[in-house]
Amino acid sequence: MASLVTHLVIGERVFAQLPQFDVTDYAPFLLGCLLVDVNNLPGIDRRRTHFAGTLTEDGPAAFTTMCTGFLRQRDELLLCPWNELDGTGQAFVAGYLCHLAADEEWKRLAWSTLSSLGIESVAELPVPGDVLMTAFSVMSNKTFINHSAIVMALSEATVPDVMTHVPHAAFQAMWDLIQDHVLNGHTPESFFALLLREGRSNAEVQVIRERHARYWDEALALIRDMGGVELYVQRAVQHSLEVMPRLWAESSPPGEHR
Repeated sequence: MASLVTHLVIGERVFAQLPQFDVTDYAPFLLGCLLVDVNNLPGIDRRRTHFAGTLTEDGPAAFTTMCTGFLRQRDELLLCPWNELDGTGQAFVAGYLCHLAADEEWKRLAWSTLSSLGIESVAELPVPGDVLMTAFSVMSNKTFINHSAIVMALSEATVPDVMTHVPHAAFQAMWDLIQDHVLNGHTPESFFALLLREGRSNAEVQVIRERHARYWDEALALIRDMGGVELYVQRAVQHSLEVMPRLWAESSPPGEHR
């Protein structure tokens, strides 16, 4: 799926087109965009966070119905009905949906890339997946519109406690883990530092570092051949804005929690 930095780039553009929110909702929206990947922490099920199945069990549709799955369960995932959430809570949930929409578009990009290369799986890519992801993140960093505004919004942000399917403490732990990387990093070195904070050993990170050095230029070239970062970001923003109105259109009446 898309990198954390890329999700932040997408969230910046989507939020600017959501008149339902004001500037005080910016930080919780961006946190929602980032913290869906809390499944990177031990004990958190990716199927539950992303509302996705597996290719072996569900086929390609496993990754194209994440938004639908989230929206279908929306009120069951919330501590109180959507209509009773304040702006901060709704912004966090909307950011969560933005992340899922971007991931759906990422899968479309991945499948089209495999097809264009004449291969059937990510394992056959000429560049290791982790290197490709880091390169995409670094290239995404160059497309921020106003990164300083993001840093200002998130530097004092607190994670809203509005969802039930993931413990609030896990969302907070995820934010504590990634905050420095997404606000001050965007480089291979900040990614390696993140891996160390996740608990990877120095030896493991050294192997990853060497792999990045070996394939870095090839990764950048492959991303350009795929159409570049900007094309993907535009498509992810468009898809996010297509699904976002359903949050309000499918609202339950106040006080009625399905």
